[in-house]
Amino acid sequence: MTEPAPDLVNVGSFVTINDAEFARMLLESEGIEAYIADATIVSMDWLLGNAIGWIKVQVSAADEPRAREILAQWQRELRERPPASESDAIPCLECGKEMPLGVATCPECGWTYLGGQGD
Repeated sequence: MTEPAPDLVNVGSFVTINDAEFARMLLESEGIEAYIADATIVSMDWLLGNAIGWIKVQVSAADEPRAREILAQWQRELRERPPASESDAIPCLECGKEMPLGVATCPECGWTYLGGQGD
């Protein structure tokens, strides 16, 4: 494992390790080496998260402006994404017809995500 550089700066703070890991991977996909700090502490005692500033994503000081821009764009995209609606659909794994989100049983063939045939 690579040893983190001494000039690291925090570019994001996240409540969950999943969000922090996604941010780290997003930055690395853009060519910015990123590290996660304090994930173990927060995982061991979630109540300490607020006291220490949650889980941090860190980058080299030289990469800070670009990293902040990338993370800000990600946050904008999340805010602008419309919420899932009843008109959104997923394909039935049995017949391929569209099933509305939130419906576990295909109205066309009766197949269900719950296992077995629909009622």
